Amino acid sequence: IFGGYAPRLAKAKEWNLVWFWYLCPGTWFNEAFYTGHIQQFAYLYDQEAAELYTGYTTGRIGLDAGLLLLMGTVYRIIGCSLMVIQARKGSWSFFN
Repeated sequence: IFGGYAPRLAKAKEWNLVWFWYLCPGTWFNEAFYTGHIQQFAYLYDQEAAELYTGYTTGRIGLDAGLLLLMGTVYRIIGCSLMVIQARKGSWSFFN
């Protein structure tokens, strides 16, 4: 849902909720994927109009991939830390 394609990232920018979309790794992946596929046909298509419609920013695959890697690492560190804390408590039940 927060990949930037439904609802479009441009629509999220109108709602002033684009920050929430950018917290999700799917948005960065889709932007890099979109850039990789649209740049090779830049001579054929109106790339600026496509950027305005979708809301994606093309031409920054390095940033997209870097943030995707960083976010994945941080989310895994948080998840592992929470599992270790929960295991040290000795209880896996949410109701204890």
